[in-house]
Amino acid sequence: MSEKKDLKIIFTTHTYYPHKDGVSVVNDYLTRGLCKKGYDVEIITHREEGLEDLETYNGIKIHRIYNDEHKQEYIDYIKKMLCPNDVLINICTQTPTTDLLLAKLSDLQCKKKILYVHGIWHFPWNAVNKVSIHNICSKVYNNMKWKIYYYNNRNSWKQYDKVVQLHEYDEGNLFFQEKYGIESEIMNNAVDDAFFIKGNDKQLLNEMGIPKDYIISVANYGKAKNQEMVLRAYLKSNSTEALVFVGHDEVGYVNRLIEIQKEYFGNLKDKRVIYLQDIDREKIAILVRNARLFVFGSLGEKFPVVICEAMAAKVPYISTDVGIVSKLPGGVIVNTIEDMSEAINIVCFNHDYAVELGNAGGVYAMKNLRIQDKVNQLETIITSN
Repeated sequence: MSEKKDLKIIFTTHTYYPHKDGVSVVNDYLTRGLCKKGYDVEIITHREEGLEDLETYNGIKIHRIYNDEHKQEYIDYIKKMLCPNDVLINICTQTPTTDLLLAKLSDLQCKKKILYVHGIWHFPWNAVNKVSIHNICSKVYNNMKWKIYYYNNRNSWKQYDKVVQLHEYDEGNLFFQEKYGIESEIMNNAVDDAFFIKGNDKQLLNEMGIPKDYIISVANYGKAKNQEMVLRAYLKSNSTEALVFVGHDEVGYVNRLIEIQKEYFGNLKDKRVIYLQDIDREKIAILVRNARLFVFGSLGEKFPVVICEAMAAKVPYISTDVGIVSKLPGGVIVNTIEDMSEAINIVCFNHDYAVELGNAGGVYAMKNLRIQDKVNQLETIITSN
């Protein structure tokens, strides 16, 4: 234990508690897992109004010090914190908490430097990029911007002792192999144990007003997560299950969804849509593991944790073709509202097929998506020579 306490692990990240996005969820279970093993774990992240600059949460010290107006202060803070026996883990590329350090890596005195990549810019074109002049210009600009970024930092990536990627087929992993000859460590995202178990949840579901049979979609409300596609596909389908949305709504997107429902008012006799907001993780696990189907309409992902959670719960999923989801078992990949609507019909009206999909996802999740396994893997990366 004393050797572990002598080794401080410092994470830099753009997102951490109390945020609930996918990267924050991964940061949370990895840091808590390492802390429980006896390591001294600290987080350096963005300063935010309403949050303390220094806070200890679950035994982890959080330094909220990054500010766009004081970038040098952030660099100096990192240098001051690091000791020769420490390990520095930079979370994500294309984010200032990592980017500001890239030119300074050789000056950072610590035992090991690790880059943990949660995907990179999606360079290939898709249909959405071509729907308007604005989208075309935006795509051209951003492709050029990020190509220059990765080229200019080509020597910095090689200064890391280890680079971690989400999946062997993830764009980031393939890009780093092709452009820099870097063979990354592969660490899939993982799922809280609560999603793997089946409990007696009937009373809680009743208290929440959730019917026996329902389809679920978990994602923060907004255009990027594209709940509109899920809603329209459900309303066009023959499914009589309720549709339950779960997420945080900062922009009033739920109101947009309610307006869409009104367009289908005459066809809603057998339909019911429930909008839940700001539900804690324990209840989300209960909602997911009791659902008949998980539906996901996001426009852009890398390795979505919510899909992993559905797999762990042996709930079949329907998803847009984002990130590496098409490489995962247990679901159906779709590209249009019509495809999604038809897939809902197929899965909901074919019990054996739904069970087959759910079991396939569950087997994969049990083998590849357990949190403790990922904590152990990261510990090995940290402590190996």
